[in-house]
Amino acid sequence: MRATAAAACTTDPVAHLHRNVDGFGEDAAEAYERGRAGFPPVVLDALGLAPGSRVLDLAAGTGLLAGALQDAGHDVVAVEPMPAMRSRLARRIGERRTLDGTAEAIPLPDATVDAVVVADAFHWFDGPAAVAEIHRVLRPDGRCVLVWRAAEWPDAPEWWRRLWARMDRLRGDHPGFVGDQGRGAFDRHGGFTALQHTTVDFDKTSDAEGMLANLRSISYVGLLPENVRRALLDDVRADLKDARVGTFVEPQRAHLWATRRR
Repeated sequence: MRATAAAACTTDPVAHLHRNVDGFGEDAAEAYERGRAGFPPVVLDALGLAPGSRVLDLAAGTGLLAGALQDAGHDVVAVEPMPAMRSRLARRIGERRTLDGTAEAIPLPDATVDAVVVADAFHWFDGPAAVAEIHRVLRPDGRCVLVWRAAEWPDAPEWWRRLWARMDRLRGDHPGFVGDQGRGAFDRHGGFTALQHTTVDFDKTSDAEGMLANLRSISYVGLLPENVRRALLDDVRADLKDARVGTFVEPQRAHLWATRRR
């Protein structure tokens, strides 16, 4: 996992995030729902949200977190710039709660939410601009939580290690987990308390098709030429079959960085 600098801004409000964001098309959106880990109660509890909070899920994707928060009784509104993701998000939480926008231009009035959550997405943002917008829409003492989830499997089987070593070679300059870079944007803004880091462990149950869906949901896989992408997935499918991969439990770790608006 590593952080990279954001791409330069262009007139396209989505393209400036990073060229790899274009990999989040319809196929990736469908695969995202099938292959990505959800947000179990232990992760929702770690967000530290007051019951019934007005929560903004920023860059909400297909609504894995937004939907879980809504089911938990929170008043959720979600912003997502990518059309394929946003259509699924709207089906999950409702059209009126789903907004087209970016982290750098949040389509909400000032001081209108109790909390902002960002799951597996802050690395797509222009950090300083996004932090300023988060500060603007939060109410005084409002909470912001950045979340990243990743598999943490020290004794993983050989097929799993081989697969992710291959994916790491494909990653290139694809942005990912952000630690110090994210903290720096909040520290430099000055309008937030110091970010506090916690981790939560949970399990994800999957199978070979779920793993393939997870790979299809990755933006840099979606950007591969169709013949290359198909060959990659066929090769991985054959490897999983050779390894006789059935249902398996993949240990996950959620990293949470939480702060409050001053």
